[in-house]
Order: sequence, then structure tokens, then C-alpha cells
Amino acid sequence: MTISLDPGSASHRLYLSQLAVYLRHSRQILAAWDRYSDRHSDPETFQPHDEDAYGRRQQKRDADTLSAFGRVYYHADELVDVAQRQLALLSPSDRTRRYAWQVRELRDATQRLHAVHDEWRAVRAALAASARPGTKAYEEPLAES
Repeated sequence: MTISLDPGSASHRLYLSQLAVYLRHSRQILAAWDRYSDRHSDPETFQPHDEDAYGRRQQKRDADTLSAFGRVYYHADELVDVAQRQLALLSPSDRTRRYAWQVRELRDATQRLHAVHDEWRAVRAALAASARPGTKAYEEPLAES
């Protein structure tokens, strides 16, 4: 992929804004999950009261998170690249070493996300024609992915 995003450009600001929206939504999704899990699990054993309902709610949480991430996914590499270029302009310090580690982790995470996405596309291509969103034959492999 060719990276052409300039720091501070209109596109960069847009992508950062989309990232901020994703982070806010993902926190809300996680908070809603925590509330659900607290109410629908035994407080001592942490086991769900109804495993099927709990599993469906987990799938919804994951689908909501994936959906929220969608607008960031396609520009994640560019955002990490800009961060890496901006980091190179900073003077060396403990702080920049910590940032360098975070940027490396983000780079690794985006590469793993792309690999998972590619794997899901391969799985989806191998599904039977009757496996459509909303069917068990589609939703189970999607949840695994």
C-alpha cells in the first residue's frame, strides 16, 4: 500500500476524527457489555445465567465493535505511518522510546487485523451459497473470526 497521507492535512484530520469516534464508540460498547455481563452472570463464579443469551450478546458486542471500527480500518496503516514519521522528528528520550514501542505495537496490530480480515474473506468465500448474514452457517464462522 502506498502511504501518501501528510501530517496535518485535511485527510489526516478526518482520519484522526474518525479514530476518535471509533474510540468513543468502542468505550461505550465495552461499558454496555460490562453492564450486561454484571447483570447476567453469577457474581461469585462469573458464569452466565443463560449461556445462549450471553453468547448472542457477545456476538452483538463483537459485531458492534467491528462495525464501529470499519471507518478506521481502511486508513489505519496511514495513521500509523504518519505517527511513525512524526515520532522520528522528536528528540530521543524515555518518552519517545515509549511512543516508539506504542507505534510498533500499532503497526503489528494493523498487520494482524489485515491478516484476520483476509482469513475471514477466505472463509466467507468457502461458505455454502445458503450461508447468508443472519444464518447460523454464516454467523458461527464470523463469530470465530
